[in-house]
Amino acid sequence: MARLPLLAATAAAALVLPAAAAATSAPPPADCPLWAPHARVEHPIPGTKLVARDPYGGLLARNRLFFSFSVRGPRADLANVASVTWALDGVVKRTDDRAPFQWSAQSGSSKRMPAGDHTITVSVTPRGGGAPATTSFALTATDCQPAGFFPDVPKARGASLFNFQSAIERGGGPDLTKVAVTSSSNVKASLPRALRGRRIGALVLLGDNGRRIKTYTLKGYAAALARDGIRVQLTPGARAFLRVTGLPTGVKQVQVRLVSGIAALRTPRKAFRVTGTVYAGHAHASVTGGGSYA
Repeated sequence: MARLPLLAATAAAALVLPAAAAATSAPPPADCPLWAPHARVEHPIPGTKLVARDPYGGLLARNRLFFSFSVRGPRADLANVASVTWALDGVVKRTDDRAPFQWSAQSGSSKRMPAGDHTITVSVTPRGGGAPATTSFALTATDCQPAGFFPDVPKARGASLFNFQSAIERGGGPDLTKVAVTSSSNVKASLPRALRGRRIGALVLLGDNGRRIKTYTLKGYAAALARDGIRVQLTPGARAFLRVTGLPTGVKQVQVRLVSGIAALRTPRKAFRVTGTVYAGHAHASVTGGGSYA
């Protein structure tokens, strides 16, 4: 069966474009923190049933090729809109006199969305006249990249993959010190008797620009790996079923590959969600991904 695209989300992560679609090839700042994409926020527009949708929850990573804000609401209420005006820090950037009412532009362009703190103001003018209804919200645009977590869990049989990144796309994030996987819904971890003591997968450590640092073999024990100060803990049956600690300096990306029979869906036809948590010293960020099968 074909699989539907992964639904990347934190408390609501925005869709992340592949590296090839990045708006700029400039490297990120050297002092970027570890952070997860923010949840989508919908700001009510007073006196209406409409909302101004900020898909980035007030924090926009300028590595995205485009940004897009929109006005949403009941169809009848949208039909009563004569125009929508979008302003950035008091300067009008776009006016729409027909649906869809949205402001989209290149996020990496200094003319469109400069890095720094901003105020977005959305004004809705009703048909037939009357004063515009207005709402405003804060937005920070940054050249730092959010952390990434990309799970691939089979429906029943098959290998699984958990990919952690301290910063997506152009890299440049802080060194990872540990990572963990928790089942948010419909994912189970097992250690079948036939795999106990045998090879159950691999731990791959990568540095800047995807440079491979080292690959370790995982064995079918509770401590799937204990070597070079690194420990991989597998806890079958638990929601928090995988934990990797003691990562060496320079690790920006961690891949955990597990053979068939270790991680799978509890109910094949239901959607699943898995949360990956990445740590850099005392800082941590959690990203939830998932999807379903067609």
